[in-house]
Amino acid sequence: MGYGFQTPPEVAAAMLALADREPATILEPCSGRGTLVAAAKAAFPRAEITSVEIDGEYCREQAAAGLRVAQLDFFGRRRPTGSTTWWSPTRRTRRWRWGTG
Repeated sequence: MGYGFQTPPEVAAAMLALADREPATILEPCSGRGTLVAAAKAAFPRAEITSVEIDGEYCREQAAAGLRVAQLDFFGRRRPTGSTTWWSPTRRTRRWRWGTG
């Protein structure tokens, strides 16, 4: 699909350098090719990082780079039904489910 703005690696590194402490969790709701996620993983290796992207091709790119990403529309008006596809460096799995209330 290929859309939107991709954070340049230099900008991602500069953003993360501004952090005054290491976060326990990081959420990137529109991760694209995963530049910011990869930089966060390098800068904060102990943080639990949740990467979300709607584009399957970008999810495959992230998985190939060793990142774990959920394929879904984070900002969509409707929550997805059923389970969400998680891409991981080793395989594609369906594990995460939206809560039912």
